[in-house]
Amino acid sequence: MLKVLIVDDEPIIRIGLKSMVDWGKHGFEIIGDTSNGKLAIELIDSLNPDIVFTDIKMPVMDGINLIKSLSLKQSPPLTVVLSCYSEVYLVKEALKCGAFDYFIKNEMNPSNILDILDNLKRELEKRTARSMDGKEIHDELQNNLSVIKKDYLLKILLGGPISNNDMDKKFKSLNIKINTGFYLLVYGLIDDFDKIKTKYCEKNIESFMLPIKNLLNELLPDDSEVIVDKANDFIIVYSPRQHLSLQQAIDEIGEFTSNLAASLKKYLNVSTTLGVSSLSSNIENIGNVFNEAMYAALQRFKLGGGRVISFDSCKSENSEQDDSYKDFLTYSKNMIKKADQQIHFEQIDPLTVIKGWRSFNEEILRKIYFNIIVALNEKFDIALGAYAYEDIMKKETVFELSSYLKEYISKLNTGSRVANNEYDLAGRAIKFINEHYADNISLKTVASNICINSSYLSRIFKEKKGENLVDFINSVKIEKSKDIIRNNDIKVSDVSEMVGFHNYTYFSKVFKNITGESPRDYKRKFR
Repeated sequence: MLKVLIVDDEPIIRIGLKSMVDWGKHGFEIIGDTSNGKLAIELIDSLNPDIVFTDIKMPVMDGINLIKSLSLKQSPPLTVVLSCYSEVYLVKEALKCGAFDYFIKNEMNPSNILDILDNLKRELEKRTARSMDGKEIHDELQNNLSVIKKDYLLKILLGGPISNNDMDKKFKSLNIKINTGFYLLVYGLIDDFDKIKTKYCEKNIESFMLPIKNLLNELLPDDSEVIVDKANDFIIVYSPRQHLSLQQAIDEIGEFTSNLAASLKKYLNVSTTLGVSSLSSNIENIGNVFNEAMYAALQRFKLGGGRVISFDSCKSENSEQDDSYKDFLTYSKNMIKKADQQIHFEQIDPLTVIKGWRSFNEEILRKIYFNIIVALNEKFDIALGAYAYEDIMKKETVFELSSYLKEYISKLNTGSRVANNEYDLAGRAIKFINEHYADNISLKTVASNICINSSYLSRIFKEKKGENLVDFINSVKIEKSKDIIRNNDIKVSDVSEMVGFHNYTYFSKVFKNITGESPRDYKRKFR
């Protein structure tokens, strides 16, 4: 097992990171977590982790100073920086100080975490190989020129200033087509990516991105480059035609971005948000130009998707955030506590109550919604699982968060009206089980979907129905499997999968415990 330490001053982030993936299943073990760099150093000295996930901004000792301190060790652990979108400039400094990779908190989901873990595992395997060989292995040149180009372009976008002479040499050797006159960057975000990922499945997501990359290359003019680094975004370094006036260049860029968005929608049915930087004539400033494009695209959260957003049209957020959101949290929590049975969405939704909500950055808005959900769960005595945090982090816009809260409150209000009807609770559980028996459902799954505490549901179900809910789930699955076996000539192992048992041995054992015979013996009676 590869040992992992998590360092972040926000408990929510530490809990979310630990609960989103099955670390042990993928060869990792979380050996501890702490809230600042100074405490982390003490743990690192005693626990010797292979990997450290660290926040950038923390009290006592921040992430950058922690990375600097670790770089002095003979065999330092690999470090991954946890940051917000507004801290990109600090990410660059962390990478220069020796961080292996970075991770945007707002993009925290199981898929992205597993991608990072795969990269970490490969790097640690390389380190082991170097140690076994007893010599340093020089940087390997990759056979695929496009990969080398992509890595170099990402390096200059994220890695800070590089001299013009060095760039010119590298551009020529890698055949990078960027006009060093006027240029700008376009940062593209794929809208509704979570739904797309579900449709294509994790393993086939490359088949989704390939036609997008091909279309981008077709639409790009000469002296421009496209970078597809992740499955949900792309970067274009765009150079207008030479000898154009400034206004003509601006007009050309507007036409290009509009055509790009329309073509992706028309030919691939993909909605995108495009962030467009300001024009620059200084190629050494490309890192700052990239930040402008990313900042513009990320305004999707407050403006909505499917649009072209120019940096010049955006007002920069203040680095010092207004603390008035804390007053709203106090107000909303009090409203929830005082509520008798019904919670009124309009009284606690930030977009309805706070006139100046647009002054809050994305991180604060997500935090507001999460804290409201926590307060609602405390009011209704619902066990909060990682799913609520994950749901909130998946939402691409604040309007989706508002809709999520509205739907959540609707479920809770429905639950509160029938809270005293214990038979109805059991009936709702049975209805859900009958509809979802083919899924990998559990007591926790059922309780979460009918918005009730799992321990309370377990007790009520046993009292009203005379059996454990988990036993009832298995009995429903077995009854469904018997019906399939009687009426279809299907392999018993396939029947197991059809009713939600992904382990045939366990299915056979449960089947025999309930019916007194094996699935195969039961099948022989009808064939």
